[in-house]
Amino acid sequence: MVWDVSSFGNEQAQDWLKDLTGSTSGDMIEEALAKVDRSDMFIDGQDAERGIAAAETVAASWQKPSENLPQELILWLKTHSYKSSPDTVRVAARVVDKVAKNSELRDLWDGTDASVSWQRTISDLKERLEAIDFEEENESDDTADEAVHTNGQADAVAAPVVESATAAGALQGDPEAIFNEAVELVAAGNHRGAVGKFNHALELDDSFVLGYIGRGTSYLATGKFAEAVSDFNSAIDREPDIPDAYYLRAQAYFQQSNYGRAIADLSILVSMAPNKLDAYVMRGIANFSLGRDKKALEDFTLVISKDAGMANAYYHRAKVYEREGQFDLAGKDRSEYERLLSKEKV
Repeated sequence: MVWDVSSFGNEQAQDWLKDLTGSTSGDMIEEALAKVDRSDMFIDGQDAERGIAAAETVAASWQKPSENLPQELILWLKTHSYKSSPDTVRVAARVVDKVAKNSELRDLWDGTDASVSWQRTISDLKERLEAIDFEEENESDDTADEAVHTNGQADAVAAPVVESATAAGALQGDPEAIFNEAVELVAAGNHRGAVGKFNHALELDDSFVLGYIGRGTSYLATGKFAEAVSDFNSAIDREPDIPDAYYLRAQAYFQQSNYGRAIADLSILVSMAPNKLDAYVMRGIANFSLGRDKKALEDFTLVISKDAGMANAYYHRAKVYEREGQFDLAGKDRSEYERLLSKEKV
């Protein structure tokens, strides 16, 4: 199968569309969206792909279609006069956001040549959903409602305005200053308090890349690896040229035993920062964990060739040699590892 960045270009979305066009209701749309929306864990590729296809259908039902909308879907929408509810539009927007931040589908695209194109497709879909205006739909109802409003109801309507103004005041501040406060809490080991500060900074500016990196680092330190991945995803989406974001995301993947994704991130990292030897060591360990002994040896040997004083590279290369039955080479590496440790102690 040839992968396609469009929302209906791949197998799971095509199978879902075939089933939808054979049905007479929008139940499949609601089900596909709900499956992703209810998930608090990592979203698998099949569910993500179908959720995106369902979200595209919702957008099209409100006259916000993609340029690549399949003809069979256009015909189905017209035949059944399908238009989703406003609530379903909101769910669809949440689903697109969740898939973009933390899903197997996103991981499959990350690191490929088409990653940026896929992200544009997803961003375009989210923007179309968020641009849907419910006002025209509700205009006649609003006119009727105005005739029956009592003074008490008017007061009830005014209350949220005051609350909104209060909330806006609470959010006043400088994201960078709040970020610096969070960094001080991190330095003191107070990651929970730091997360609160990072949250505040991101509420003020949701494009603040360092806020995502900082919060992700605190999540990583407190064992919330899925949340950390989501934040590093957000940072990379906004600024793909920060090497540390890939290094940190690789650590989160590593802690989840998702060694393949860690290797992909570390490979991107070393292409950007070829002298970051720790990245080669981590990639070597990940390769070893997946049984890729040849690749692991290449990484550890490269590190040793660049810096013969990196003790942990000898230690891990010895483990590869032992598994390969090359005990003489393993013994030499262990001896060198112990010598370097003794030297460090002195």
